[in-house]
Amino acid sequence: MPILGGAIPILGGPILILHGAILILGGAIPILGGAVLVLGGAIPILGGAIPILSGPIPILGSAILILGGAIPILSGAILIVGGAISILGGAVLILGGAIRILSGAIPILSGAILILGGAIPILGGAVLILGGAIRILSGAIPILGAAICILSGILPILGGAVLILGGAIRILSGAIPILSGAILILGGAIPILGGAVLILGGAIRILSGAIPILGAAICILSGILPILGVAIPTLGGAILSLNLFSIYKKVIDSFYCLLLPP
Repeated sequence: MPILGGAIPILGGPILILHGAILILGGAIPILGGAVLVLGGAIPILGGAIPILSGPIPILGSAILILGGAIPILSGAILIVGGAISILGGAVLILGGAIRILSGAIPILSGAILILGGAIPILGGAVLILGGAIRILSGAIPILGAAICILSGILPILGGAVLILGGAIRILSGAIPILSGAILILGGAIPILGGAVLILGGAIRILSGAIPILGAAICILSGILPILGVAIPTLGGAILSLNLFSIYKKVIDSFYCLLLPP
C-alpha cells in the first residue's frame, strides 16, 4: 500500500502487517489511538512521517526502515519485542512517550534519534550506532539490561541523562561528547574499547559499576567526573583532564582509583 500524499489517520483499532509493506513516499500516518502491529514485513519510510500522539506500535518481528522523513513521538510508545527499527536516514523525534526495547535492535547507519523528551528504556536487545547519532536534549535513556553499542558515529548528550542501571554502553569506535546533562551509572558498565568519551560540560556520575578502559581515552575538557565509590580499571588508554580538578591516583591491584581532592 504505497502512500504518495495525504494521510491515513488511525483513531482506534489496529493495522496488522503480516506480510508485505506499507511504503510511505509522502504524506503521513497519524496515530491518534490504536496500534500498528508489525508481525512481518516492513514499513519503509522514504519521505513523510508517522506522528504518534498516543497508542503503541508493537514490533514483534520484521523492521521499520527509515531512509528519510521522520517518526515524531509525542505520546504513546514503540514496543520492540523482536525485529528492528533501522535508521538509514531521516530522524526519530522523541518529544514524549518512549521507544521500549525488550529484544531486537535499533541499528543506526545514518540520520539520528533526537530525544527532546520522554525516554528510550532498554530492557533487552541493543541499540547499534554504526553511523549517525542519538542526540539527547532532554529526557533519558534508562538502560536496565542489554547494551548501546557504538561502532561508529556519536552519542552526544546535550541535556537530560543516560541512566545505566544494568547492561552497558560499549564504545568500539566513535565518541560520546557530553556538553550538558549527565551519565548516571548505578550499575553495569561503560566499557571503552575504542574511540573516546569527551566531557565538555556536565558530568559522568558513578554510584556503582565501572568504566573499564581497554583502549582510547576519557577526555575531560570541562565538567566533572566524580567517583563516589568504585574503580576505573585502566587496562589501556588514559584519562586526560584539562579542567581545574586535580586527579589523585592510587594503585590497588593494578587498578587506578580516581578521587577528587577533598
